[in-house]
Amino acid sequence: MRLRKSFELAAFLAVASSWFYVGHLDAASAKESVKAKPGAAKSATKPTAGDPVDAYIKTVSPKIHGAWKAPETKTAQQVVVSIKISADGKVSELKIKEASGDQAFDDATIESLKTIGQLPPLPPSAKNGLTLDYTFHAGEKNQSTKADNEAYVNAFSRKVNSRWRNPKVERDYQVSVAITADKAGKLVSAKVVKSSGNKVVDEAGLTAAKLAEPYPPMPESLGDKITINYTFQAGPGKDVINKMQFNGVPLPQGDYQISAGGAQLRPLDVDTAINRKLQEREAQAQDRMLSIKAKLTQAENKFGKESIEAAKARHELAKCAVELHDYKEAEAAYSAALSIVEKDAAQAAELQSLLADYAQMYVTTARLKEAEPLLSRACEIGKSGNAMPKQRKIMEEYARLLYKLNRTADADAIYKQLRAAP
Repeated sequence: MRLRKSFELAAFLAVASSWFYVGHLDAASAKESVKAKPGAAKSATKPTAGDPVDAYIKTVSPKIHGAWKAPETKTAQQVVVSIKISADGKVSELKIKEASGDQAFDDATIESLKTIGQLPPLPPSAKNGLTLDYTFHAGEKNQSTKADNEAYVNAFSRKVNSRWRNPKVERDYQVSVAITADKAGKLVSAKVVKSSGNKVVDEAGLTAAKLAEPYPPMPESLGDKITINYTFQAGPGKDVINKMQFNGVPLPQGDYQISAGGAQLRPLDVDTAINRKLQEREAQAQDRMLSIKAKLTQAENKFGKESIEAAKARHELAKCAVELHDYKEAEAAYSAALSIVEKDAAQAAELQSLLADYAQMYVTTARLKEAEPLLSRACEIGKSGNAMPKQRKIMEEYARLLYKLNRTADADAIYKQLRAAP
């Protein structure tokens, strides 16, 4: 089974910031046109060694770029600004040559460039003035957006991958499905944009898109909804697993291409028995997650959202989410279950188990200080006089945590109690 995804987004990822200029001399010197990139100024023809204009551009460009400050933006990709420099080194004119489409971004760019200040006088060969056209990209000013979008790509990819099931067909097919999700992760639509010619394969693609709901919540940078085109490849070679790398981060399965934003993908040679086993385990966990969510809905409908039955279902859901490394969902489920169970004195054993599992999630994610009070409460419950089957294990886990927190004396005291216990 192979799964190929094609992301067709406008301004999907903030591109890595860069800038370049195309300068030209005014009036009589116009023949000596200059084109260059940062740190490597070159003439449009071929500059002579020691070209004074070329050297001048190298000198002033870092100061021009350093003056640029733009707000974070959701829409702007780049803006081209013409900067006219007089013979005495004063910036005589700033104007937008190619707008970004985001007026606030363009205005902020011009305002920031007004702070360039006095530049060195132009060389004699540019006595009639020099105009430099600079292109400023938005990416450098929006690195947090880039990180959010990359995380969203990975999460979206995992959801769709986990729900695709290769149908039993005798030859290779591929179907392209446009998946549209809204800001909250709700599936807006799924439709075949390029049929495989085989109804079973087309239905399998649509089914994967529907079962993957809910999708991850969208970051603010991507607006209110997003459409992603996935190309599912079906065929006899269902055990083939293609793993890819997106900007240095391995993806769970398949490969994809992004039409904008500069993503770089390359295949990873990781088709091993171990990886296939991990793939199967993740798919099983996803199936179990769907089953638990159905169980939770039934419990809430029958007993109420604040019932112990619903709390226990949330406990199961949280443990499954941890297995899938979805710690945000796990934390929400643990918190909701805990708020119900701790109100019922008859649920001491469930409360102790819940606290211990909740704490272990924090330990797994290196949030040790948040894990400590939960494990401490779990240990105290076991001292109530009622036999708690998990008490010894929880005390051992608490002692290990205390060692990690450099509370050696407290940890030693717990181990002393364990050794003295029958």
